[in-house]
Amino acid sequence: GIDMEVSKAFQKILAKQGLKFKLDTKVIGAQKSGGNISVNVEGAKGGNNETLDCDTVLVCIGRRPFTKDLGLEGV
Repeated sequence: GIDMEVSKAFQKILAKQGLKFKLDTKVIGAQKSGGNISVNVEGAKGGNNETLDCDTVLVCIGRRPFTKDLGLEGV
């Protein structure tokens, strides 16, 4: 859909600007020290732990549809 097209294009633009993406990754801890942040991550489906040293962190957790009380059960 259009959401996926827009997100892929936006990700490509940000990657060209030097941003790095860790997709399908779970944050298991973070520690701030001065102006730096150490983030401990692992693959969402298991795997090796990794520590990332960052100056800025953006965590996105996805979306869930809000369909309660819309009467969709009868559709």
